[in-house]
Amino acid sequence: MIRIRLTLAALSLVLLCARAEPVRSQALARIGVITPAPASAQLEAALREGLRQYGYSEGKNISFEWRRSSGTSDDLHTLAVALTGAKVDVIVAVGTPEARAALSATASIPVVFMSGDPLGAGLVQSLAKPGANATGISLFSPDLTAKRLEFLHQLAPRAKRIAHLGNPFNPVNALHLMQARKVADALGLSLETFDARDKQGLDIALEAIRRYKPDGLLVSPDLLLVAERARVAEFVRRSRILAVFPVREFHEHNVLISYGYNIAWATSRTAGYVHKILSGATPSDLPVEQLTQFELVVNTTVARSMGINVPESLLVRADEVIR
Repeated sequence: MIRIRLTLAALSLVLLCARAEPVRSQALARIGVITPAPASAQLEAALREGLRQYGYSEGKNISFEWRRSSGTSDDLHTLAVALTGAKVDVIVAVGTPEARAALSATASIPVVFMSGDPLGAGLVQSLAKPGANATGISLFSPDLTAKRLEFLHQLAPRAKRIAHLGNPFNPVNALHLMQARKVADALGLSLETFDARDKQGLDIALEAIRRYKPDGLLVSPDLLLVAERARVAEFVRRSRILAVFPVREFHEHNVLISYGYNIAWATSRTAGYVHKILSGATPSDLPVEQLTQFELVVNTTVARSMGINVPESLLVRADEVIR
């Protein structure tokens, strides 16, 4: 009887441990990630943290294959093909060009993207029913750029010459420009565009903006510009241009105002899709999530240094006021 009890107890302990052990304990889930090289550190940290919330630990039940892109089409294609050869379980593509490259390289490996406009870029058939092997986060909202220009107009009603800094390589750039032109026409503003495809192009664009001497500047929500935010913010301060920025991360460098999504939070949201796919879901059954949380952040100290009086209506609306 004693032996039987001991045997049963041992068997119960084995079964209990088996139930408690994670499904992926015997084989690591391999996650391939393509990110723009300039912004990779922040994005990678956010993705790791997001997956950690779902119980994934690097080296224990998950591993990463990182691919950092220079942004060119050839480079993106090479990196995407390399990930398919690495036999990853899921590809996380941060950015629309990155997602396009991943989808051109594989029709079977699930792709989780973070894209400015996945529907317009042809990444999915519809937001509700993506189809094929891709789904993820949509960062695009029809009125984001329009709101930024309206905020600029509230801060400087007499401003007439507005510069728009964007990356023409980003497919969403055209949509932002279209919104900006529509609002500019309605407000009687002149809008001039300045393109930055890479770091060297950014230097050229900033110098052209300096010579143009605009009354205001709209900065497009492109990952290159976000990655180079310290340089862009320094240029704005040195030139004393009233600028509206696309994400709160620019406030790390003492800017006046931003309106848009939180990049780290948006990136971490992709972890939920990765978790569902590793748990057996297919991308075609997972609707694309459209971000609805946008933050208006205003720094009144910077405003005072520039001699700008921030309207009370704008301060009341702000999600955060830095004083």
